[in-house]
Amino acid sequence: MTLTLDYGYNRGIPDSAKAAWGARLIVNQDGMVDLVPDRQGFADGSDPATKRRLMEYMNSKVQRRPLGALADMLLSGEVDTRSEDEHVVFDDGTVRLVGSAQASAGYFYIVAYFKEDRP
Repeated sequence: MTLTLDYGYNRGIPDSAKAAWGARLIVNQDGMVDLVPDRQGFADGSDPATKRRLMEYMNSKVQRRPLGALADMLLSGEVDTRSEDEHVVFDDGTVRLVGSAQASAGYFYIVAYFKEDRP
């Protein structure tokens, strides 16, 4: 089953993912990153337990580190808001966040999932 997010980087979701969190962040090349509450959400397919586990992990372990990392990547030019390149924003061995600006020049689409769900 392929998961689909209302907001986020759907191309970054592995087919094997049981749950994913995604968001459309507002960004600029000067390192500003804004996570808008109504532009994020979860997809859980038929596995709500994995969704709960991912929500708990994101709240307890991940917190704000990925947004700071993305800000640094924007400032350094590693992430270009006019590019469609995919970037790993955070990977702690348990959860991976990947995303792309999709050449939007103002948004960054991101997805998080458990690495154990990767093939």
